[in-house]
Amino acid sequence: MNPHRYEIAAKALALNEDGKPLYTLESIANFYGCSISTVIRYRDQYEETGEIDDGRRHNKGSPALTAREVRILIRIFQKDPNTSLRKASDMLDRSYGINASPSTIKTYLNNSHIRAYKATIKPLLDNRTKQDRYRFAVDYLRKSPAWWRNVIFSDESYFNIGDYCYNSKLWRNRRTKYKSSNVKK
Repeated sequence: MNPHRYEIAAKALALNEDGKPLYTLESIANFYGCSISTVIRYRDQYEETGEIDDGRRHNKGSPALTAREVRILIRIFQKDPNTSLRKASDMLDRSYGINASPSTIKTYLNNSHIRAYKATIKPLLDNRTKQDRYRFAVDYLRKSPAWWRNVIFSDESYFNIGDYCYNSKLWRNRRTKYKSSNVKK
């Protein structure tokens, strides 16, 4: 929106003593770096209403959430980061009587610095697995270079036959990637 919109309208409406326009629409548009249609729109709007609309929507759909409702929303995603926006919307409506669309929920989560990230996938390392890995490393640490020349190294890949989706997203704060509730095992 042009910050000089009132000046543009005033120049477009300015008349000389003969009642003729003081400036041409083209000269106003060139001076302010806008199109002629913009000058005409500002002029007509000002003539009709006495002010110029800034073009922004002032009443956008559902009302904003209260601070209490935002805290409830954040608590839902802290308990289960895998909750979808639609499921959260339904849960808010059923459990708390809060009517919020998924896009409203996303806006408030983003304002609270909670974003959707791809889930981190790492193996579950319980104590037994850690001990097994340590023993393996110690056993092969002392092998001779001649022994290692007979070893073939390969990169490993894994696949899943189950229904787990590796592209799943979860809602979390930045720098909480490896928090146990945010890791897929």
